[in-house]
Amino acid sequence: MLEDGNLQWLNLECKPVEKLLDVCLIEVYGEISSSKTPSRVELITVNARHAQLVVPKEEPLRFITDMSLIRYKKIHIPGSSRKNDIKGCTFTPKGKLVFADHNNGRLVILDESGSLECEIPLSSGRPFDVTCIDENTVAVSNAYATQIEVINISSKLRRKVIKTTGGSYGISFSEGRLLYSELGKGIQVVELDDGTHGKLIQKEDEVHTFNYVTASENRIYETNPEANVVTCRTSSGEALWEYKDDSVVKTPYGITVDSNLNVYVVSNGNNSVIVISRDGKHARRLLGKGNGVNDPTCIHIDKNRNIIMVGNVDGNIFLYDVT
Repeated sequence: MLEDGNLQWLNLECKPVEKLLDVCLIEVYGEISSSKTPSRVELITVNARHAQLVVPKEEPLRFITDMSLIRYKKIHIPGSSRKNDIKGCTFTPKGKLVFADHNNGRLVILDESGSLECEIPLSSGRPFDVTCIDENTVAVSNAYATQIEVINISSKLRRKVIKTTGGSYGISFSEGRLLYSELGKGIQVVELDDGTHGKLIQKEDEVHTFNYVTASENRIYETNPEANVVTCRTSSGEALWEYKDDSVVKTPYGITVDSNLNVYVVSNGNNSVIVISRDGKHARRLLGKGNGVNDPTCIHIDKNRNIIMVGNVDGNIFLYDVT
């Protein structure tokens, strides 16, 4: 920010609510010049009499105080024999929308415009979450069967079955492996090529609830709706940070991460969508019930197009541009 030719620096208080603290005015003396050495930054003149700002040539980090969501589409998933119970969602690389309908034991695939493309009944019963592997392939977790199904959504055929030791909940595909939450055992890893299970990333003897999980840039993120906690871990399972504030995040379900490692969570207990900064120190509410968020369960971001999808349990789906 600029005021009377001075630079203002904003310091955010390290609390989970968005506040502005002390504003320090820094007066700049003298002149600043650039050398001819090649650099990855460029100088932009703010006030020719005082200073220039150094900014990256790459896209700058998106701060949670600057972002907003602009809704451009609402979609309703057509019902089936039972009431909709949408638990999981994902985008394919070309923009198709895929949903796991828990009550009706089906995958629902919509095209880019939001029109119904097909439904795929799942013989194993109750799907919980879904993750995209490639344009034609998804993996589906199952709360009541000891297996994960890998489905070709074009042919509607099951490609393979990955055995689990219990029900699976949140699921995510990253760097050739599936990460999934198993009730009572925490997050587990399975190699997609051969179906072999890797090491246990997290083991908690008292995990009695389901978790959603996602991964990005060697980090693993999970929600714990029972404890109202969002956790970021290393790829080996070591906790980097935890965010917990019951007034902000209550019964967190679906989780997704953008290219700047900002974390988006559906807070089911207070009908809202929350964004948490990449360091886990700040959070703010982006959407609430007034935006149509009512009993939300799932969320996913298309990083290439910067579009966020938010799904309510009843099948009302909202698409937002992140600006």
